[in-house]
Amino acid sequence: MAIEMQLHVDAGIPLIDVLDLATRRSAQTLGLPNTGEIAPGKEADVLFLDADPQQGLDALRQPYAILNNGRWLLHADLVQQARELLADGSAGAAASAEQASRSSAEASTALSSGLALQ
Repeated sequence: MAIEMQLHVDAGIPLIDVLDLATRRSAQTLGLPNTGEIAPGKEADVLFLDADPQQGLDALRQPYAILNNGRWLLHADLVQQARELLADGSAGAAASAEQASRSSAEASTALSSGLALQ
């Protein structure tokens, strides 16, 4: 998702607007009234970052953690799980690693469903 967002910035869309497009406005466009921002009564997955994405989209490439469907997931743990499963080499492990990787990808998507800028 960070790559696509960077393409928007490169095309001249202000960074703050790109972040808004990826969060609140995406949820509105998709007709998801209970997502897109962090507010009482809303559903949210949250991407925790070590840096401010308003200062640059590189912050999205290395999330610290993800709160996804009520589960706290450290990015480093997800990466390690994927590496271990891939090292195993079995088809089942590869499928599980893909699931772990998908959870990490969902973290990026969590940005669009859980972080809204005011």
